[in-house]
Amino acid sequence: MSDLLNKKNKFAIIGASNSEQKFGYKIYKQMRGLGFTVYPINPREELIQGDKAYENLLQLPEKVDILNFVVPPKVSASVTKTALELGYKIFWYQPGSYDKEVLELHKGEDTQVISDKCLLIESGKLL
Repeated sequence: MSDLLNKKNKFAIIGASNSEQKFGYKIYKQMRGLGFTVYPINPREELIQGDKAYENLLQLPEKVDILNFVVPPKVSASVTKTALELGYKIFWYQPGSYDKEVLELHKGEDTQVISDKCLLIESGKLL
């Protein structure tokens, strides 16, 4: 786990939010506060917590190391398909953001999937 939470790794938070009640808000804020390079992806927002939000992975200014999903499984499946086509390798699914269909997309792929740990909790151990 510590290799993933190395500050050299760049993250995209799919489902980053401006709503303080949502985990997409809490995770984005904490990761940014810890000094990670973090890009918010949310097609409904221009800014997330004052930072430019991106509509999708194709709009990111650079390729990131880890994709963190804080969206419903249907959205995760769609973004995962695109991410696999783009060659992304590390997928971190928050609880509730994946289902069997999402995980099956990784069968036969050379990817690392984290689906049993919460990024908010794991990164909080760095505090």
